[in-house]
Amino acid sequence: MSDLIEFLRARLDEEQDLARRAAFGWGAEWTAVRDEDDWARVTADGSLNVAGSEDVDVIRHAACWDPARVLAEIAAKRAAIDEHVVDDDPTGEGVFCNSCDRFDYPCRTLRALAQPYSSHPDYDPEWTP
Repeated sequence: MSDLIEFLRARLDEEQDLARRAAFGWGAEWTAVRDEDDWARVTADGSLNVAGSEDVDVIRHAACWDPARVLAEIAAKRAAIDEHVVDDDPTGEGVFCNSCDRFDYPCRTLRALAQPYSSHPDYDPEWTP
């Protein structure tokens, strides 16, 4: 897969699908709590244990990435991608990023958005910022 935008959209589709499946049946914001037995857990209209962890920082981290937040992050990333559409330059100088107003594709913004996926088998090392 050589197109960075296609790569990013595919990763976001995967994350969106996972977040929607994780939210199914919960429908509420995840929060970190300690119950009466002093077990740390994530709750969302019930109880969701996180790998039996008693480490409240692990639980807080999991709660921070509840499906609603993940879906909001995906929407923000999609908006950023859409802002960095590219056009072939009629002068023949190359590919032009309209948002960055530069002839560097993929632009630095798209490269930065792809960086978290650098271990993915379809990631092209040439995209490294």
